[in-house]
This record gives sequence, C-alpha cells and structure tokens, in this order.
Amino acid sequence: MAGLRGLLPVLLVLGVIFGPDAYKIFTNIGSSPVEVDADKGLSLGDRVHIAFCSSGAFMQAQQLLQQRFPGMEVAGSTYPVPASKQALAQALGLVQMAGFGFVVFGEKIFEALGYAAPPEVYVQNVAGNKFGVGIGIWFVGNFLQNQLLSTGAFEVYYDGTLVFSKLRQGRMPAVEELLSAVETQITARLSDADAPVQFVDPPAQ
Repeated sequence: MAGLRGLLPVLLVLGVIFGPDAYKIFTNIGSSPVEVDADKGLSLGDRVHIAFCSSGAFMQAQQLLQQRFPGMEVAGSTYPVPASKQALAQALGLVQMAGFGFVVFGEKIFEALGYAAPPEVYVQNVAGNKFGVGIGIWFVGNFLQNQLLSTGAFEVYYDGTLVFSKLRQGRMPAVEELLSAVETQITARLSDADAPVQFVDPPAQ
C-alpha cells in the first residue's frame, strides 16, 4: 500500500499532462470514418490542384503541366491524413513519451511501487544503457508515426474533377498519362467555346 501511495502523485501528474490528449485519441479511434475532401475547391476556376504526400513529385508534375499548358495555375497541398491514423500516431507519441519516462525514472517508479530494488531485467537491459534504449525508443517511435502519417497520395484535380488518383490506381501516373488526363478535361470544358485550344508539346525526355 505504501508503494501505491508513492505512485499516486506520479499517476496524477501523468493524468494531468496526457489525460486530455488520451481522451481525444480514443474518441477519434472509435468515430466513424469521414470521406476526405482533399481538393477543398482549390482546383475550381480552370486550375489544377495536386494533393500529395511527397512535395518532390508535386514539383515535377507542376513543371510538366505548366510547360504543356502555359499560364495554367497548378496548386499543391499535403493530402490530409485520416483522423484514425492521426489518433494512432498520437497514441504512439504518448507511448513513446511514457517509454522515455520509464527509462529515465525507472528506479524511482519501482521504488514507488514498493520494490526494494528494480527487477533484474530492468537493471540488465535498461539501467546500464539508458542512452541507447532512449535512442532506440526515439527511432522506432518516429518511424512508426511517420508510417502512419504517410498517405502515399498523389491526387490530381482539374476544375473540381478528380482526373488521376494514386490511391485508387496504386501507382504514379506516367507523364503522358497525366498530361492527357488534364488535356481531356480542358478540351471537354472548352469544346463549345469559340476560341481554339492551344497546347505546347512537352520537351523530349
């Protein structure tokens, strides 16, 4: 009982620090999925909008599109991460912080629990190598969080219409495939216009 009384202040402090975030995380995990509006109207007005995971891929596509369609506005934004994955990433962050706390304050935690000495497994694997264990927790936690927050998206919109989706196709578009998809949408919208549509051939690769 004395050990539990000593642990109570620690638990109280942890609850105050992490309690609100933990509540949000678990309520988000249980919520119903909502369809992601990745375009948010950014492609309206004869514009191209690319919702991406990698900014490098967006910059290459932006250059190709503006070479093919001079004067075209090509906007980019990061594809939104689903709320469930954000919640899991936040949960991993809390576990990571708890791991750091266990590494640094492990002896005091066991003392508060009434142990005369920390367990041998802690002494052998953690106490003698706190720096290495802490670095391991940092790398593994960050890797898992990055995996959860990586969408792999490359969603191309023109004037409110999705013209290519990597999430649906499971691959990046070929250069001509991307240019042709946008050109088809432009031609369809201008088919009744009096002014002719002029495009510039992309440079030879």
